[in-house]
Amino acid sequence: MGIGANKASVDADDDTDLLNNPMKTALVQLQDTLNERNMSLKSVVAIVLYISSMDDYAKYNSEYIKFFSSQPPVRVCVELPLPPHQPLLVEALTFPEMPERDFRKSMHVQGISHWAPANIGPYSQSHQIRDIIYVAGQIALVPGSMKLVEGGARMECKLALRHINRILRSTDSKVELRDVVQGICFVTDASYIVKCREEWEKRSNNGIIEYLVVPRLPRDANVEWCVWAHMHNSAFEYEETGCYIGSGVKVKIIRRWNYESRVAVIVCRASICDQTGRIGKAELLEIAEYALTKLLQEAAEAEKSLECAVKVFYKVGELNPVDIFDVFSNQLSVTCSILPVCALVQENTVLSICGARHQ
Repeated sequence: MGIGANKASVDADDDTDLLNNPMKTALVQLQDTLNERNMSLKSVVAIVLYISSMDDYAKYNSEYIKFFSSQPPVRVCVELPLPPHQPLLVEALTFPEMPERDFRKSMHVQGISHWAPANIGPYSQSHQIRDIIYVAGQIALVPGSMKLVEGGARMECKLALRHINRILRSTDSKVELRDVVQGICFVTDASYIVKCREEWEKRSNNGIIEYLVVPRLPRDANVEWCVWAHMHNSAFEYEETGCYIGSGVKVKIIRRWNYESRVAVIVCRASICDQTGRIGKAELLEIAEYALTKLLQEAAEAEKSLECAVKVFYKVGELNPVDIFDVFSNQLSVTCSILPVCALVQENTVLSICGARHQ
């Protein structure tokens, strides 16, 4: 099973149209990239929109819907502290279109209900690709009113996780929250991380979850969850490894993989341990090689040439994104998203590499 991770980013200096319609430009670039690989927008399963201002959410939605109408991809949208010249970044997860009748199944609920919220944009609640279910980003909207639940971050986390569980069970009755393999919990304040982690660990210890602080979320929510699940998650293996790199840099990797090693995921975190700690290009290269080695561990040689979905989150102001790009793209020839965030899971954590490999 092939998988593609394709990105279309826009730079406001490219041409005049970008200043007026960056979403259209990004999606056209994405469409062109897919065409080069003999795919189309119908191949897209999941989209993440990283935007520089949530004030532009409605404007971007109106353009986005022109590209995705029937059975649109699942979608996540967050505001990031992107560089001034970059209004947005579109990240797309694609699967080649396959002839099998039951290869892909979508759930696209638009009406008001009482079991889970209707979508607030042109996206599906879930897409199932064989054993894997991708879920749209979930915030704590009360299904009957579509208003954000009151009670703060913990209450929002509880309701968002309930939404995920119900969407998973509605997509496939054998799948539930405990089958989440990998996820990201976006929060708007670092103090919410402990609360969200506690709520997650009450419900499951099977998934690898990263916690990231961002400036703003849709509907001014405090919490948004982004996850995907596997029907046979209970059979996955788990390990934690780590090392020290350079002077004062601690690296920790959490890895999960299934017994056939057809699916593997990692979260690799780099933290500055003392005042002597620094992460330059040499340290970045060593961290990246360590993370990718773990992601590809036990994969057959033929599979190591397949694309992996890799996201590199860095604490804004702490690392140079140009160095990250040079290490991953130029030195390692790895396509990845390079994404600034306000903070990571711990105060001294400055880098997180989230990777997934599917056969």
